[in-house]
Amino acid sequence: METQHDRRNYNRLKVSLLFNCRPLEEDDAAEHRLLSAIGDNPFASWFLDLRPTPPPANGENDEAVVYYRKMTEYLEIVERKITLLSQIIFQPAMNDFFRQPPVSLTLSATGVSFPAARALEVGSRVLLTFFLPHAARLLAVPGLILRSTARESRDPRQACLIAAQFVDLDQEIEDEIARFIILSERKQLRQVRQHHEEKA
Repeated sequence: METQHDRRNYNRLKVSLLFNCRPLEEDDAAEHRLLSAIGDNPFASWFLDLRPTPPPANGENDEAVVYYRKMTEYLEIVERKITLLSQIIFQPAMNDFFRQPPVSLTLSATGVSFPAARALEVGSRVLLTFFLPHAARLLAVPGLILRSTARESRDPRQACLIAAQFVDLDQEIEDEIARFIILSERKQLRQVRQHHEEKA
């Protein structure tokens, strides 16, 4: 029987994101940890004191439990935003990343396909950097090039279509990507329904 995890791997989303791809270097492991981590930041550490006290576990749907879960999630997102802002301020490379235009790509929990100006060698390792706006999370994920296909395009920056698989992806990051896909699909569905209701 197919598991929920297996089904999620085939859930793909067409979306525009801040995105970059470059060859993977030996010292990229440290950058990967830096961009993926939350906390460890003096500007955000005081948010830990705002977290509510965990309630007694009386039930999964208990009002206090639901409040604690939602409040904790909200504070984590605010903490990420402060961490991310401080990184943008103090790291010129990250500042440049956020000045570039978004890239139209197809994202899944296990990989991404995106346009490129030139072909990339199949089997080569790259560092895929992209921003998930809903969680204020900037991810730098190692990837493996699976396909590199030339195509006709008026834009020389889109002369090739690249497909890459995420490598050594942390479970937390994979869950965050999957959650972003699900939330984006729900938003698109609501917009379609609203459009049909307005035309009716």
